Parts: sequence; structure tokens; C-alpha cells
Amino acid sequence: MWSKTVNVTLRTRIRVGYELGYYNVSIESDIAYLGFDEAYSFNGTNKLKNVKNTIFFNGLKGLEFLLAEKNGATPDDPRIPGKQQYEISFTKKNTPNITVREGDGFTLKVYFNGEECLLPDSVSFATLEYPAGTLNPPHIHPRAAELLIVIDGVLEVGFIDTTGKLYSQKFEFLDMFVFPKGLVHYKYNPSFDTPSMAVSAFGSANTGTVSVPSTVFSTGIDDNILAKGFKTDVPTIEKIKKGLGA
Repeated sequence: MWSKTVNVTLRTRIRVGYELGYYNVSIESDIAYLGFDEAYSFNGTNKLKNVKNTIFFNGLKGLEFLLAEKNGATPDDPRIPGKQQYEISFTKKNTPNITVREGDGFTLKVYFNGEECLLPDSVSFATLEYPAGTLNPPHIHPRAAELLIVIDGVLEVGFIDTTGKLYSQKFEFLDMFVFPKGLVHYKYNPSFDTPSMAVSAFGSANTGTVSVPSTVFSTGIDDNILAKGFKTDVPTIEKIKKGLGA
């Protein structure tokens, strides 16, 4: 069973620690909120009516306090924020399509007593394995650029810029390629018998991934509209959808 534990840390710049009493925290995410399982040191729920993508928490009695900031290791060091940390667990049983390495499930917004909190900048990494002849279909990452490094085998990669120009290249061991944020790109292993592997680094922990084929053909757009848009006929659209399992 897939599971994930998330730490929630409240950092403060107050000079003296104090009890807040019945403070509340809410976390807005994407599909991960459906997999919310349990909160430790919180009362938590994602079952509120007419509220989507958000998990709400209240501090338990005896734990609803904030710690004061403290001095650094030396007088010249900056003061260290006070912090109070809690854990939230998720399971995949209610989010079968979540893909953490693609950025699904990362926090979008955090509110403390109704005030939106500042989220830290972050990065993420993914190890990508490509069996012989496999393709990572055209897709975009709307919130981050991607740096790809090939560490085994060969990959053909490419992206399309805003003028419709294709930039493509075949890469081998330790070759690198940058996919700009928000542009359509793909990766393909052209070998018939040799797998390949790459590492991708992203400028955000919440990159987001929009697959072009599944977004266009698997989201309920009318077949006649797709046929007109692609200048083909409905039977061809139906064949493409069948191939994608839509």
C-alpha cells in the first residue's frame, strides 16, 4: 500500500511563546486531498460540504501553542524562528492516479487562522526509466522548467517553442537538455533492445504535468469538435481514443 507522511511546520517570529487556543490550519492541494488518512496532533478533516481540494485542521488541547524564536549559535548569527511540527498521513486507495514524482499532491496553498502563508521555494528530482522503444508522450509542466541528464543508454528528446518550432536532439551518457516551463516536450528511447535512464531536476516541488494526448482525447471533448480541430473524421478520433484507452 502506497503511503506518504507530510510534515506541517508552523514557524513564528514572536519573542515569547504563547498558547493560541483553537488555532486552525487549512492546506489546499490537488488530488492528494482525497487520500487524506490521519493527522497527528491535529483534528483533521477533508469531508466538509461544498469545499474541494482542502484539508482543515484544529490544534488539539495542550498542543495549541506556538514556540518563540531563539538566538542563533553565536551573537552574530540570525535569530532562529520558533516552530511547531505536526504530521499528516495519506494513502493511495482514494487517489489511484496520483504520481508523486510528477508533482501530484504537493501543497498549493496553506492558511493559518484564515491568513495565507508564504510557501518556501523548492526543487524536485525524478529518476526516469525507459525500456527499449518506449515514449514519454508530449506533455508540459506548467509550473517549472526541467533539466534532463541522461545517465544510461540513449534518448531522443525535443520541445516545441511558442512559434511552433521543434528543437530535438539525440542524447547519450551525461548529455543534458533543458525544457522551458510550460512548453510541450517529449522523450523517446529509440533503441530496440537497450533500456535508458535519465534524471530530471525541476525548479519546483509542484511542477504539475499535463499530458497532451490524454488531455485532448480523454477528457470528454466532443468527437465532432476534435474531428474539426484535427481536420479528420469522427471514426479516426474514435480510433485514437480507443488506442489511449479513453
